Amino acid sequence: MAVVGDDNAGFLGISVHHALTGELLLERRLSLETKMHDVCEQVRDLAGWPNLPRLLSPLGQVLHASETISSAGLEEGCELLALLCAPPALATASEDGTARIWDTEGGRCRHILRGHTSPVVSVAFELSRKVAVTGSIDSTARLWEVETGE
Repeated sequence: MAVVGDDNAGFLGISVHHALTGELLLERRLSLETKMHDVCEQVRDLAGWPNLPRLLSPLGQVLHASETISSAGLEEGCELLALLCAPPALATASEDGTARIWDTEGGRCRHILRGHTSPVVSVAFELSRKVAVTGSIDSTARLWEVETGE
């Protein structure tokens, strides 16, 4: 409960930690009306990440960008977790010896991955989603940079 004249009324102390390493990324007192999107931008900038992270509440719930600290039900001293998610992408394998990286938000093909001499039968992303691996009937596996398709 806020006390009249309390300089901290309407503010809340939070910390944000990297979900995989536990590294402290952000520790601030923020207005109760601060949007989660703004918190994500601060984490991205301080951590030097290329994309906005997803924030998880102490209960493991995804916090949506439009939520405020108040509407998310966060409490003083809460610790949030940040996950860096690559841009949404989907990979497909093809009988023509190629694989494709698709933009799931716009539906367009971002890259055609060429190099196998037989049908591609499997494709997967590594954990950070920066690299894809394809496997082919030609008995080869290839690594591809998702961003460039090379």
